[in-house]
Amino acid sequence: MPMVCRRLNESEPQICLSPVSISKFVEGFRYVGHLTVHSVYDHSINILLKDGSLLSITNHKFGCGPFSISIDLKDGFSFREIGLSSNCPVSFSDDSMQIGDKVRISGLSSAKLFYPSPTIYRQKFNEDRVSDNLSLFVRLIMNNRYTDKGLGQLVSLLTNQVTSADINRWTKFALPNVLSMLSAIDSMNFNKSVSSATSLVGLGPGSTPSGDDFLAGFMIGALSTPMQDLSKRKHLENVFNLVVQSAKGATTILGYEYMRYASLGMGSEFVIRTVESLINGAKFEVEKSGSKLLELGSSSGSDIAAGVVIGIMSTLDSR
Repeated sequence: MPMVCRRLNESEPQICLSPVSISKFVEGFRYVGHLTVHSVYDHSINILLKDGSLLSITNHKFGCGPFSISIDLKDGFSFREIGLSSNCPVSFSDDSMQIGDKVRISGLSSAKLFYPSPTIYRQKFNEDRVSDNLSLFVRLIMNNRYTDKGLGQLVSLLTNQVTSADINRWTKFALPNVLSMLSAIDSMNFNKSVSSATSLVGLGPGSTPSGDDFLAGFMIGALSTPMQDLSKRKHLENVFNLVVQSAKGATTILGYEYMRYASLGMGSEFVIRTVESLINGAKFEVEKSGSKLLELGSSSGSDIAAGVVIGIMSTLDSR
């Protein structure tokens, strides 16, 4: 819980926060010297590193991310309301992190280490069970309150649950490009795979546009599914790598960062747990992890979920 750890002056206390978990890729960030805050939201802070990438401080209730430190925050706490702003200095010393003159995070070495790649057991893979899990998850996505806001509707279209008249403008634009991408990936047409996927980059509003969220979910879902055809996996890796290269500067920095990690099969905690449950888990595990994923952001959760489902389905079809 946030607490006052010391006073900077008589009128303004400093907030002291405790880390809950830390991505394995964040460990070395404490040695990079002085940094600056890139952006501030109610439940997160994004810090710009010297190489142009991000380190995020997030509320642990939303899980840890691949480039995140998750923090124990009480309900109602807002980073915006305590006066943090962009360009605040950030520095590390010993086992703590100082953000401007407002926030100090202490005990970094005590945080639980988060591994942002799913643990998949090939020997437990059963295609029929995965198909049943996907069907259950599609129903959860379709019943989610945010699905009609972004690209979550793609799962219902691709499983013939709704007509094109029922979909929003983002989905109408994305659908032909997603179909083209799936066809190109299936035939291993590299240029068409890349161009179709790249057309989704930056699609939609927000700090992580719907197109970015969908692509991130698709990448993680596809790369996490055990494949018999190794040439197909190599094709996907090459396509995703070029899509991410093309995305730099074409979307938000946060959307780009999530896609960059997703192209390596890595994602945030709720995404990873959902993928693990879909491929290796029981139905109650799909419901538990999937429900948490679907509550992320405005439409981000359903956008990512749609990508995960379609990514896994596309890989199953090629087995």
